[in-house]
Amino acid sequence: MTSHVSFTAKRLFDLGASAGPVLGIDTSSRVAALGIVAGGCILGDCSVPSTSHGSGLPGLAAGLLKNAQLSIGDLRGLAVGTGPGSYTGLRVGISYIKGLAMALAIPVAGVSSLDSIATAAAVMKSPEVGSYICPIMDARKGEIYTALYRVGIDALEKVTEDLVTAPEHLINRIDGEVLLVGDAKVHDASTVLTGKGMRFGILDSGELAVHGRFVAALGAARIVMGGNDLLATLEPRYGRPIDATFKPTNPPYPKDGTEGLWTPEKSSLFGSLQTTTRN
Repeated sequence: MTSHVSFTAKRLFDLGASAGPVLGIDTSSRVAALGIVAGGCILGDCSVPSTSHGSGLPGLAAGLLKNAQLSIGDLRGLAVGTGPGSYTGLRVGISYIKGLAMALAIPVAGVSSLDSIATAAAVMKSPEVGSYICPIMDARKGEIYTALYRVGIDALEKVTEDLVTAPEHLINRIDGEVLLVGDAKVHDASTVLTGKGMRFGILDSGELAVHGRFVAALGAARIVMGGNDLLATLEPRYGRPIDATFKPTNPPYPKDGTEGLWTPEKSSLFGSLQTTTRN
């Protein structure tokens, strides 16, 4: 079974330290999350509620760069949340990053929005090894965007693909204590878990002010490891196609093991690190 991992805290930042300053943004929700990392350090981040990401992004990025005493020309890489999430928000964020990448001629890496949320939650709450983290976003139509991550000693292992499912179906994937992270739909999922007598914690998305720094950090690590994306193929992952939708009759885990934090073609980059996620 192939293991796909995201390293937490210091190890993650160290992995992307040589990328130079990297700006990351995520506009998959009603909050615009931005962050800048360089040399294994956090240079700044912000999380701002927004009803129109398009009009606010340039100003937010400029302010963040100014506070970090950088100019836009100092950037050596870009990272962007690719969803799942808001259709309009994702299009705006990715289009903005593509424009910057073309103008600056620097690499860009797409990052699953759920991956960055789960990584931020792992650092903020330090859940027990062997427990799970489950980010949740409202997908409307009575459904949620979600994925399940197992906590390792110094890394997260993604044990499901990104899913679109009803909260009551989430229970089929969880066999231990879980930290639910996200918007108001978290409480729908918690109701189901309460009814089943399962142990869980809740981290509201409003507490994830550090989300943007992990978009940048995950992107920086991808860029260093050769996992940057072609602008022509960098697209939002809306999560609505049939093959991304959870079907309760399927086996508990995908036949091919796990869906990676990185694109499938980059999964071999983590082959020598699989043992770090096993408990």
